[in-house]
Amino acid sequence: MSNGTQPTWINAVAQAAGSPLDERFEAFLRDEREALFKFLITRLPTDEDAQDAVQESLIRMIRYRDSEPPEAWKRLLYRIAVNVANDQHRYARSHHAAGHVTIDDALDAAPTDEPAHDEHLAQQEELAAVAEVILTLSPRCQEIFLLNRVEGMTYVQVAETCGISLKAVEKHMTKALAALRRQLGKPAPVTS
Repeated sequence: MSNGTQPTWINAVAQAAGSPLDERFEAFLRDEREALFKFLITRLPTDEDAQDAVQESLIRMIRYRDSEPPEAWKRLLYRIAVNVANDQHRYARSHHAAGHVTIDDALDAAPTDEPAHDEHLAQQEELAAVAEVILTLSPRCQEIFLLNRVEGMTYVQVAETCGISLKAVEKHMTKALAALRRQLGKPAPVTS
């Protein structure tokens, strides 16, 4: 797809590759970019950080376009994205980016309901573990789980969106929740 109307991000990824992207790989990147951003925005402090992580993840993914089969690309991309997010957290922590405030600001700061940094990192690690489990599910099961848990759709809405029965949605959600319980050792989340 080498027309002059390519988005800037595709041009940057192609430039990083050092050669044009084949159509299948470029289509994969286009299809996954928005979902990857939604995945990362919950793990990083700002939209800009998430956009940077998406771009970095897509560029790192180039290394594997020829060595990995296309059916492995999605799982690999999300593993890369988790690593990029973790790298950003480590960088911010090692450079004390969040700790740069004036004394006046520090004195005026009121307690917040935000979790402590250690708690935040623990939550990030747990989310990464959940993402890994979700990526082991079939594509249909992933889609149904994400529509319900991320998009907030009810089982009825998911059934209508996917063109399947309510029973099929329940079956996929049961499978997804069982995989999460099995892998993470957690009690079952409340279902809709």
